[in-house]
Amino acid sequence: MKKTIIFLLVFAIATNIMAIEISGNQSGTWTSADNPYLIVGNVEIPIENELIITEGVEIIVQGDFQILVLGILIINGTDENNILIYAENGEISWSGIRFENELLPSNLHYCEIKNAEDAINSINSPLSIFNSMFLDNQKAINIFGLSITDDPEILIESCLVENCQENGIYILEHSNITINNCEITQCALDGDARGAIMISSQGDSCTPIISNNFIHHNVWQGISAWDVTGSDNIISIISNNEISYNLSGIYFFYAQGIVHGNFIHHNFVSGNPNSGAGIMIAGSTGNGVFTNNEITGNFTAVYITQDASANFGCLDNFNFDDDGENTFYDNIDEYGNTWSIYNTSSQNIEAENNTWDSDNFEIIDQTIFDGNDSLIYGIVDYDPIYEPSEIIEENIQPSIIDCQLSNYPNPFNPETTFSFETTNLPELARIEIFNLKGQKIRALECINHVNVKAIKLLYSIYWDGNDETGNQVSSGVYFYKLNIDGKTKAIRKCLLVR
Repeated sequence: MKKTIIFLLVFAIATNIMAIEISGNQSGTWTSADNPYLIVGNVEIPIENELIITEGVEIIVQGDFQILVLGILIINGTDENNILIYAENGEISWSGIRFENELLPSNLHYCEIKNAEDAINSINSPLSIFNSMFLDNQKAINIFGLSITDDPEILIESCLVENCQENGIYILEHSNITINNCEITQCALDGDARGAIMISSQGDSCTPIISNNFIHHNVWQGISAWDVTGSDNIISIISNNEISYNLSGIYFFYAQGIVHGNFIHHNFVSGNPNSGAGIMIAGSTGNGVFTNNEITGNFTAVYITQDASANFGCLDNFNFDDDGENTFYDNIDEYGNTWSIYNTSSQNIEAENNTWDSDNFEIIDQTIFDGNDSLIYGIVDYDPIYEPSEIIEENIQPSIIDCQLSNYPNPFNPETTFSFETTNLPELARIEIFNLKGQKIRALECINHVNVKAIKLLYSIYWDGNDETGNQVSSGVYFYKLNIDGKTKAIRKCLLVR
């Protein structure tokens, strides 16, 4: 037993002797051959310098230190061999990585960062973060876009944010950020009211894009937006996310948003009557346009208060991007009451062209609280209810699964590319684009990009966002249909945001 203890002690001492102690100005390349790197003081990457950290590097922070990036930081891990940065004591005890280069981007790929106060802190600095994990931090990612005209591009994609004492991702006055295909869970563990994704403005615009994420099991809101000045500065674009098992799903406080295609379900805390809204909107400038969302399993699908307003569907205008088509069902509080929309705002609420728990108007009435229940509140207008258009009802051929029809980017502004694949060489393949009224606005013929001897034929076609007459179409949801040799093979949706 004594020999074993002596061996382990000698091994630990030898490991520390081989470690490289790091502080001060840094540049060049760090490789796993010199593992581990011990951060023993503040680190700075100076202006016009670059530090590259390659796969498998292990960085241990031994105190309350910060890595300040004035130049460029490139972290290049791999799926099999990522880069690990953590505190030696396993507790939140170091400041994190701060980016201040306003011109040149830094990149983080396959990196795991733990135990930081602010794991990533971008101050007007362009940044790309892919396939990375942020675990056991106070805050995972802070994005600040203060006092500048053109916000630098920030892209956060395919990342895991988990176990944050405060926010998972905090965005302050930044209008050029995309959060895509991330999982964000177990945030706000300190118990204070804050969103897993928190959007804030104190006077400047903030229009982030939040798409295709899984936001779940957070202590407070899944996504929250607060415009401190109440001046229409925040217009979030929230699309195609799954938002579930939070205290509430989406919360706009004096803020606005375009909310499309989300699955918002089971947001409540059992025994907490102040929880349970799939969507909550408050404040006189609180508002939003909500289309094609599925909202179920919450205490109430929508809660509107403090003179806020909302558009869940309006057919009485010439816009096609606010035509509803949301689905409300099985939103039942702990007393057994079903609530689709609970409106304690003085404003009338548009909610036409949606699907409800029933198509019986008397039953729908029972799921809505509004001015019909108390004269001081606005009326919820839900008539007519949704009836699928011909394009949705059209019979689709069995090859829908095989063709892999998609468009990228989605959402897009102002252009996107449709693509699909097939095993047979068609005589004619085309994409037809429709608005929410079912009106065809454009037809595009597709081009084969692979030799005909290939096993699969790949096709793509570019759309500039114009209709057949060359005029720009408005922001909103559009259907696109793949037609091969006169037969419809698949239908998808896309979101144009100008």
